Amino acid sequence: MNLIYKPLPDTILNAVSHVSGYSTAELTAKGHAHTISQWRQLGIYAARRRGLTLAEAGKVFGRHFTTAIVADRKIMALVEDTKVGKALDAINNFIDEQNSSHGD
Repeated sequence: MNLIYKPLPDTILNAVSHVSGYSTAELTAKGHAHTISQWRQLGIYAARRRGLTLAEAGKVFGRHFTTAIVADRKIMALVEDTKVGKALDAINNFIDEQNSSHGD
């Protein structure tokens, strides 16, 4: 059985920061820069797949849950794109490494 542990919000934020190269402060800032918002959307999508609610996923990146809904749907439509898939794999690998201490 492959158990998936619900990561801490900081783990998700740190994973996106690590993979993207943007600081956690940049990822949670109020700005709407297109390049950073794409990484936020990836993070929200990854958070949702890891068991966080829309409200929790949005809060990780300082966004309202309605923004999280839009982000989740947008990435869901793009998940087959090679670049998006590789970025999500990298984010998930980072999260898995951080969670590997949970009883393995």
